[in-house]
Amino acid sequence: MTLGGRGAAAAGHAMSGEPIGVLLVDDEQLVRAGLRAILESEPGLAVLGEAVDGAEVPGLVSRLRRTWC
Repeated sequence: MTLGGRGAAAAGHAMSGEPIGVLLVDDEQLVRAGLRAILESEPGLAVLGEAVDGAEVPGLVSRLRRTWC
């Protein structure tokens, strides 16, 4: 996986040396684990957290903004 096709904002962020933060959301733990393994092997990406469904996302994003951004 490369930055090609991800858009100028993502490419600019990666060029700054900061990883692109990713939040995994899926109801299947096995799917999340597989995606995490793939994404964590990619330079320039950081898995910041996981959620089981969309209802968890707003609270998780709020907490992550205070600690990661």
